[in-house]
Amino acid sequence: MSTFNVTAVDVGAPTHPTVASVFWDFMNSSGTVWDGSENVQAPLFVNPFYATGYPLTEAYWTNVLVGGVAKRVLVQVFERRVLTYTPSNPTGWQVEAGNVGQHYYTWRYNLAPTIGSKAAPVPLGHTFDLGNSWSIKVVGVTANATSQVLAANQFNTAPPAGYQDFMVTVQAAYSGSGSSNWFHDNSSFYSVGASAVGYTTFDNDCGVAPNAFPEFTDVFTGGTVTGNVCWQIKSSDATSLIMYVKPGILGQYPEEYFALR
Repeated sequence: MSTFNVTAVDVGAPTHPTVASVFWDFMNSSGTVWDGSENVQAPLFVNPFYATGYPLTEAYWTNVLVGGVAKRVLVQVFERRVLTYTPSNPTGWQVEAGNVGQHYYTWRYNLAPTIGSKAAPVPLGHTFDLGNSWSIKVVGVTANATSQVLAANQFNTAPPAGYQDFMVTVQAAYSGSGSSNWFHDNSSFYSVGASAVGYTTFDNDCGVAPNAFPEFTDVFTGGTVTGNVCWQIKSSDATSLIMYVKPGILGQYPEEYFALR
């Protein structure tokens, strides 16, 4: 770092790394500050670590493309900021701060899709808390269950050309007090594929599904119910199908989505 007159300063940080002198000067700098009634000359920060937090790494030089131009940049990571020093920048702009904490928060909580949403369905086999003391998971998938469905009941009929019976095995558990029949039948279960038109167990039922999800069953504390839910779907939707659940009477609770692959 001597080429650019930068040294490592032992600042006694509890995290132990030193701080590059150009960053330490910035962290201890003074300037014009509004004190609530007027502009005064004062330290920019309450203490040197107020904005940045403690250093997490030593400072390192690296080559960075800035606007398509390769520049030599000194980088150091702190708890709340990443500080950079670019010697070729104009005076006053050589030290810059990246608010990585805010960037992470925006990416994690505002941009990343929520698990259980259509964009990020609950992974196959994972338990998901639906609220109201119920949790649910998909424990099995039979993408083409036509033969099993036809064998289950003599009155079941084969799906029309271009369609197939798609069956999933669902497990629901109740952890509340007393008992609940929140999943009173399989009408809480829906599915949708690439055609973007939802399937219901009423309009698109397969008939009598083998080991069907139990109906009107009271489940007591610690109890679990398991059964099959089936829809007649377009075969073209089979590889993209996801299940969504709207529990409660008239589906008044939020939809939650589950991957089937």
